[in-house]
Amino acid sequence: MDFYPFFEERTSIIQSSDKQYSRNAEAYTFTTANNIEYLVLFRQADAYFRDLCTICHNIYEVVIQPIKYKKPPPKDYNVGTTIAEIVNHFYFIKGNSYDKVLFFICDDNDCKEHLRFELFKRWYHQHSLMFQGFEFHERIVDFNNYTLYSAMILNPRFPDMEKLLGELDMACEAGFNFDDPQ
Repeated sequence: MDFYPFFEERTSIIQSSDKQYSRNAEAYTFTTANNIEYLVLFRQADAYFRDLCTICHNIYEVVIQPIKYKKPPPKDYNVGTTIAEIVNHFYFIKGNSYDKVLFFICDDNDCKEHLRFELFKRWYHQHSLMFQGFEFHERIVDFNNYTLYSAMILNPRFPDMEKLLGELDMACEAGFNFDDPQ
């Protein structure tokens, strides 16, 4: 894996059957230069969308979070590179990249969802060569007392892309009225 300088050195793959994560999930961990361990979790996100959406079973939510770290972690510029390499591994090493969609929804528990969203977008644009033509589709929806930030990364040759983006729009407009998919 010459193209992934940090992946083998900093990343370990947690088995999908690990019971601490939801079913149909794949998890990766890595440790930063500041000795902070991160979790990058991919789990099926069809619970966010209508039951009638037959193409939504190929949508995977990505969860990125420091493990057991209470305050904001110090900046480490390799975090974005490592996450981009993990996403690339998920898309290209783990099967057909055309039929997978990556979904990102920002946590709003601490009122920093806009900062998370901008950071995720920056990582995507900084590492666009790794994504080899994949498209970034963002949706920002204002509600009465909060703003919902979400995005999808998908191959432009995804079957029924317009239908999928329509499903994303409907889900956003409904405020993702869902139970936590875990």
